[in-house]
Amino acid sequence: LLVVPLLSYASPTSDKLLAEGSQPLAQQHYEQALEKFREARQADPSDPETWFFEGLALNRLGRYTEALERLNEAVKRQSSQADLDFELGWTLLKLNRWEEALAALERYNNNHPGRGQANEFAGRAYLNLGRYAQAQEAFKKALEQDQDLRPTVLFYMARLAQEQKNTGLAQES
Repeated sequence: LLVVPLLSYASPTSDKLLAEGSQPLAQQHYEQALEKFREARQADPSDPETWFFEGLALNRLGRYTEALERLNEAVKRQSSQADLDFELGWTLLKLNRWEEALAALERYNNNHPGRGQANEFAGRAYLNLGRYAQAQEAFKKALEQDQDLRPTVLFYMARLAQEQKNTGLAQES
């Protein structure tokens, strides 16, 4: 599911630039999308959606620290984007900020249940926190919601099994 800017209460210039950025975003041309979203933010820095979409593009480009800065500004400016908590969770996960990632992903899941990738990300955070039962449950939900996640989820479930085995061996010593 890809979020595209539809309606905003911003300047006509930033609205136009957000719309122009949505096409390259949909085509996974993230640098081009980022350029338009950055121009939109510069045209109207008071518009929270410009911050959100710039953060989203930075997230897709793997520039997580910058993405987090933009997404936090979107939060401060009260963005109405449904995927804001998902994007925050993803970014925080990539920055190894497990607890914060979980909080954002849980907010997202509470408001928008059914997105497998959100549960897969939550599973990764639980795994890194050593909360193995919760990780397993999150991975199971992710597969129920989206079979396309199967290769990734199976990879993390194998890692989960290895972590549980290592923990069991450590406890036996």
